Amino acid sequence: PDDDGALIAYQSNFAAIELPAAEFDAYLRLEGLAGPREVRQRSGAAAGAGRERYARCPKTWIAGARPGRGAARALRPAGLPLEVVPLADPGRVTPLPVRVLWRGRPLAGALVRAWTSPLGSAWAPRDAAARDSVGPSLEARTDARGEARLSLPAAGEWLIGTVHMVPCAERHEADWESWWASLTFARGTRER
Repeated sequence: PDDDGALIAYQSNFAAIELPAAEFDAYLRLEGLAGPREVRQRSGAAAGAGRERYARCPKTWIAGARPGRGAARALRPAGLPLEVVPLADPGRVTPLPVRVLWRGRPLAGALVRAWTSPLGSAWAPRDAAARDSVGPSLEARTDARGEARLSLPAAGEWLIGTVHMVPCAERHEADWESWWASLTFARGTRER
């Protein structure tokens, strides 16, 4: 990053997965995907395996040497299919307002969850094995404007994520298509 910071975004290709009915239903429940669960139950497909293809849309914000000044870069959508966009400097503001965009438009009713892990010395991330399998520390649903507010109480490394699922148009490939969006950033140990 330069002194104003950097936003890095990436979109993966699709990967396919098939889960037994009970596991797929549990996954839909965990990710707050009530619409697909209802469709499966109404259509009688709930007893069958869940065939899905998914893509990831991660972003990370690396703050620059001048906190706050370059945050405008973090606030601009990157143009990903599904995206978590902070509406204020993610490294400084709490509660942090975010907007979830699906194909550039606000997505209402999305479950937005946040995970955190302490930073190592000098703001360095801790070893990946020590950060693995950390559960979410808070969650919220987006409103009609696609916005949610997350009270991020602690310093550390943060990941904010959401999942959106739609019926797959290419039924020979999968029944469902999901997009996983995330935004990662660091928050300091003191107010800057």
